Amino acid sequence: MSCYLFPLCVLLAIGLCEEAKAVEPADGGAPKKAAPGDAPKAASPPAAEDEAKEKPPLTTQEAFAEAQKLLRKNDLAGVVGVLERALPANADDVNLLLSLAQFTSKLASADAQKPDYAKHRKAAEYMRRALKANAAFAGIPPVRNLAGTMYYNEACALALDNQAEQALKSLSEAVEFGFKDLALMDRDADLKSVRTLAGYADFKTKAEETLRAQAEAARARMVKEVDDLFAQNDPFDFDFELTDTDGNAIALADFAGKVLIVDVWGTWCPPCRMEVPHFVALQKNFAEAGLAIVGLNRERTPGQEQALKLVQDFRKDNGMNYRCALVNDDTLSQIPSFNAFPTTMFFDRYGEVRAKLVGYQDHEKLEIIVRKLLDEKFDGSVKKKTRLTFGMPGFVRKSPWPVPEQGGWQAHLWITSFSPDGRTYVAFGDSGPRGVVRLFDLASGKPLQDFRTDKDVWYSNGAFLPNGRQLVTAYSSDKNVYLWDVATGKLVREFHGHTADGVTAVVSHDGDRLASSGKDDTLRLWQLSTGQEVWTQNVPGEQIGRVVFSPDDRLLLTSGADRTLRIRDVKTGSVTATLEGHTAGCAGDFSPDGKQVLSWGDDGQVRVWDIRTAKTLQTFEGRPEAVRHAWLLDGGRQVLTWGKDLAFRVSDAATGRTVREIKIADMMPPGWNEAVLSPDGHRLLVVNSDGADVRLVDLTSGEEIYRAKKGKLQKARGCSFSADGRYVAAGSFRAGVYLVELPLQAGQPAAPVQAATAERQR
Repeated sequence: MSCYLFPLCVLLAIGLCEEAKAVEPADGGAPKKAAPGDAPKAASPPAAEDEAKEKPPLTTQEAFAEAQKLLRKNDLAGVVGVLERALPANADDVNLLLSLAQFTSKLASADAQKPDYAKHRKAAEYMRRALKANAAFAGIPPVRNLAGTMYYNEACALALDNQAEQALKSLSEAVEFGFKDLALMDRDADLKSVRTLAGYADFKTKAEETLRAQAEAARARMVKEVDDLFAQNDPFDFDFELTDTDGNAIALADFAGKVLIVDVWGTWCPPCRMEVPHFVALQKNFAEAGLAIVGLNRERTPGQEQALKLVQDFRKDNGMNYRCALVNDDTLSQIPSFNAFPTTMFFDRYGEVRAKLVGYQDHEKLEIIVRKLLDEKFDGSVKKKTRLTFGMPGFVRKSPWPVPEQGGWQAHLWITSFSPDGRTYVAFGDSGPRGVVRLFDLASGKPLQDFRTDKDVWYSNGAFLPNGRQLVTAYSSDKNVYLWDVATGKLVREFHGHTADGVTAVVSHDGDRLASSGKDDTLRLWQLSTGQEVWTQNVPGEQIGRVVFSPDDRLLLTSGADRTLRIRDVKTGSVTATLEGHTAGCAGDFSPDGKQVLSWGDDGQVRVWDIRTAKTLQTFEGRPEAVRHAWLLDGGRQVLTWGKDLAFRVSDAATGRTVREIKIADMMPPGWNEAVLSPDGHRLLVVNSDGADVRLVDLTSGEEIYRAKKGKLQKARGCSFSADGRYVAAGSFRAGVYLVELPLQAGQPAAPVQAATAERQR
């Protein structure tokens, strides 16, 4: 997670988080905090780079790195000095110029009693150069605020230097950039000579008109932004049941009938702290109208007690008039694409999330949202609107998998698999912690069981036995294979024999035997019921990457990097047929009737083989680069191929002729990195390389029949179908485990599945 900051250079971002302390005067004086009548005359500003010429120049990267160190020591003069050394060779670098403008201005006001007027003029000049280098920055509110203050201070410096006419121009420029305190101009001693000018009265009249027009335009823009925010909102379910910092229970249900703001924040986050006064004011002004605010805190402390004390002290010191609670991973996991602080959610009186904002927000924008929600009609007899829920096509659920020993990061989950009855699913990964496989309930998403090796192993693979009561797992960094009892999570037995890691395991269709291969160049068959090894075959050089049982469990098909597929007798492990023809590493699978083999490889070829004769029946040529996967469809009469050219093609198995090319809209390189065929062979699930774009395609028509909304599935991978094709489970990269409910046909709902328990597996 990150603190949401204004996206300029690092130094400017740090400064903007603190700018609220410097932009507005604390004592009623000018922003430069000058003492009236005690200010020295300002000299004309020297050339921008004169002071830096005596030292060797720096690159911007070097300058920012050194300036960051100096800033930690509060050495503003040093910061300005090193940044100026980079300016001669980077005269149009907008980040450099903006940083120089900001920190030169801070340096000028370092002594409130004796401001450095020359530096105020230099800061204004840096700002002008920055806006000339990139005019787009003049439209960014934080930059405009800085510019308005700098031009005002420049006007004071010019007035003290007997340049009243020029000072009046700077004041006009300050107003154009939103400087609002016209009353300050009327009393600031530094501007005495400007107020005697004949044109000052006209300036004040025009300034008032300009500020009024700016305020109206800004509010209109903000109202439109809020309207667009509401119109574009993608509602999601969010709930919480926590304990607040006073030790009292707090839940979303407590605020039924109220407009609610939920602010996810931390006391360590500068933009979060800047928003707190806004929320305090909103709570004070609109509580009687029906507004409530809750802060959900994620603190960076070693323990909960320290975090609680930190928040309690902060609330007291800052007069916070709304409740806060320490938030947990389960609660945060409900927020789609949550990745920054602060994140603020706005609920209407029905408990619906109507808007979500990320980053610091102005008080006026927050107030517009609150007023809009408070003004909506409310009927207390109407229940909360129905969201996508379990039992509805399109439903997406995420089950978090926090990993405390890894700093709170979610697990890397690469594989998922459903139990045969479809009531549970498991997720395998290389962390979470390492060596754990977790069983989830389909109906609720709650974890039912953990299968722990208590070893530092990673990237697991495995499968349920056909009866669903046992589970086999293997690990690429372990030599053994494990058999588990699903109901209890207890280890039934280990299979010892491999002498090197990288072991994979495959269970026969009847659940009686287990085939395993590893980096020790052996292929082994085990009796699952007894744990006894049936046979071992030495396979040096074969580099087996895939092992498949035939539909009748009488044969094994092995394939790998040595470009050859081998058919083996299950009873003895001996090779009965060798399929040669690929010119690169390949993989294969049996046809549904077990009489043929389909193979695909890095040579771009797809082949159909006759097992009895070991001859090629059909070759599909002309693939650009490798074929990622191939499947037999329609009882083996058609072949579906997936190539690195990002295309899916359906071909006639007998003739090799392309029947259909599946084109997925908006396909962009690097393309789809995962494709899974549904159990009935009629639909294809494809997942984009960023794991966020998940689509279901009908293979008969080639039409897309389902698409998960952007952001619903973050970095999804390791997808698998349930046996009935109604659900898809997916792992992710640090984002938990997903369950997606798919339509069996377009618009057809799937019947809900009853909640499973570990006991039902017995």
